[in-house]
Amino acid sequence: MFVRFLVVVVAVLGLAGSLQAECVGADLRAELTPDQSASLRAQAEAVPYARGILWQATKGNQVVTFVGTLHLPDSRHEAVLDRLQSAIGSAQTLLVEAGPEEEAALQSAMTTQPDMMFKTAGPTLPERLTEAEWLALSQAAEARGFPPFLAAKMQPWFLSMMLAFSPCVMQELQAGQLGLDKLVMQAALGAGVQVRALEPYDTLFHLFLDMTPEEELIALRMSLVNAARGDDMTHTMVESYFDEDIQLIWELGQYFGRLDAGAMFTEAEFDAMSAEAEEELVLARNRAWIAVIEEAASEGPLVVAAGALHMPGEEGVLNLLAERGWEVRPLE
Repeated sequence: MFVRFLVVVVAVLGLAGSLQAECVGADLRAELTPDQSASLRAQAEAVPYARGILWQATKGNQVVTFVGTLHLPDSRHEAVLDRLQSAIGSAQTLLVEAGPEEEAALQSAMTTQPDMMFKTAGPTLPERLTEAEWLALSQAAEARGFPPFLAAKMQPWFLSMMLAFSPCVMQELQAGQLGLDKLVMQAALGAGVQVRALEPYDTLFHLFLDMTPEEELIALRMSLVNAARGDDMTHTMVESYFDEDIQLIWELGQYFGRLDAGAMFTEAEFDAMSAEAEEELVLARNRAWIAVIEEAASEGPLVVAAGALHMPGEEGVLNLLAERGWEVRPLE
C-alpha cells in the first residue's frame, strides 16, 4: 500500500517528471561467502511457506488463491499474471491491501488533512537533525523528486519510507508503471470481479503517526544508513522475488541492515527496532486480515493479492490459515 501512497503523493504535489535516474544495481547475494549464503538460506527455510508466490487454500468447498505481490514494476509480472488468469476468471472477489475506493479516500484525505504528510507545528527537520544528517537527507530526498524545502516539513515517517525506494524506482512509479497488485486489480475489474480491501486506507498512517519524536528520528537515521545500498537492495529484492525466495528477502535485509547500521546502532538495538517494525507493519496486519479473508471466502471463490512478505512465517497469512484448518498448497 505504501507504493500506492507514493504515487498519490506525486499526483497531489505535482512532482511527476522531476527525476533523472537509471535503474542499476548489483545482486548482493553475490557478495556473500558460501557459508554466509548457506546460513541465511537455512534461516529462511526454517519458517513455513518460505518459498513461492502463488498458493491455494481450501476448507470444505471454500477456495482461496493467494498471490504474494511485488509492488514495484517489472515486465516479468505478465508471466505471473498469466498463471493467475484461471483463478481470477472464476473468482467472486479480489482482496487487496488497498482498492480503488481506498485510493480515492487516500487522495481526498491528502488534500484535506495536511498533517498526514506535513508537520504543521514544532521544529522542522533541519532543526531536529545535525547539519550532516540534514545534508544527507536533503540530497536523498531531492534525488527522489522531493525538493529540500518540502522535505524539511514532511512527516519523518514518510521520509523514512521514501528512502527505501531508489531514485530509479521512484521514476518508474511517477511514469505510471504498475506493480503486480495493480495489474491483478485491473485483470479482476476487467473480468467483472469485485475488488475489496483487506484493511481501511488509513491503517498504516495511524501506526506511523503514533510514533514518538524520538522514534521518528531513529527511524529516519536508520533509513539514511540503508539508503546507501538502495539500488543494490532493490535489485536484490526483485531478483529474489522472481526466484520465489520470499523469506530470503527478509533475511538478506536483516543481514545487510545490521552491517550498515553498525556505526550507529548496536546489533541488539537494530534487532529490537526491526522486530518492532515487523510486528506493526506485517504481523499485526496479517492477524487482522484473517477474519476478512475468511468472511470473503464464505461468499464464494476468492483471490487475495498482498505483499509477498505477508505470506511466509509462523505468523504469515498462510500459516495462520493452516492453523485454522485450511489446507494450504502451492498453486500448480
